[in-house]
Amino acid sequence: ILPTLCGQSLEIGKPQSKETQDESFWQTLPPLPSPLHSQRRLETARGCSLVISLIAVMSGITWGCFFVEQETPELAKLMCVVCISCESVVALVCLAGLFGASPGVVRRSAAACAQLPEEVKARLELGEPMDGLGNIVSGERSFCVRCLVWRPRKAHHCAICQRCVVDFDHHCSVFGRCIAGKTPFHHEQRGCWSGNIVFFTGLIVMGNAGLLTTLAAVGMTGLC
Repeated sequence: ILPTLCGQSLEIGKPQSKETQDESFWQTLPPLPSPLHSQRRLETARGCSLVISLIAVMSGITWGCFFVEQETPELAKLMCVVCISCESVVALVCLAGLFGASPGVVRRSAAACAQLPEEVKARLELGEPMDGLGNIVSGERSFCVRCLVWRPRKAHHCAICQRCVVDFDHHCSVFGRCIAGKTPFHHEQRGCWSGNIVFFTGLIVMGNAGLLTTLAAVGMTGLC
């Protein structure tokens, strides 16, 4: 019994079927390019520090206003404190979701790597790199010569993360993540969220809401 590339076994003298060869071929492709890990770690640390610092500063100012100023109505105090607390919790949830959710990376599979373009196949057989070879467009999809996968035409290869991402928006240099996906306001697919853009949007919204709450607290207490 002989092992195959898929970790299966074949009987001696029994040829491997074409279907099995097609399904296992993608596992023999060259390794994926390595992401810029040091840059991503630096960006991630910077983003986390920024969010936590803003939460601490805005919450501290909002809470502090009402310990200093005693003439502000209790209802106004309660509203500002509840708002800044809720905004802080939602911001932390969005931060965790941004790092935990997949932006929509196109992963290698039998389907994604099936029917390699002839130019790519020829270079692979000769062991040559894909330098100078551009992405190959075929109908509504394109072939990435760096990831060696078929992907939707609107997908993009991130130079930092070194992966193809569907519905790519941008690589965030603050959080060290690709930001991608659809929102309910997307012109092609309204009412649908996908990717991690929902968490990125949530962080921006909560940041602005927290700023407004903090300014309102300072204004009501007359400390500005």
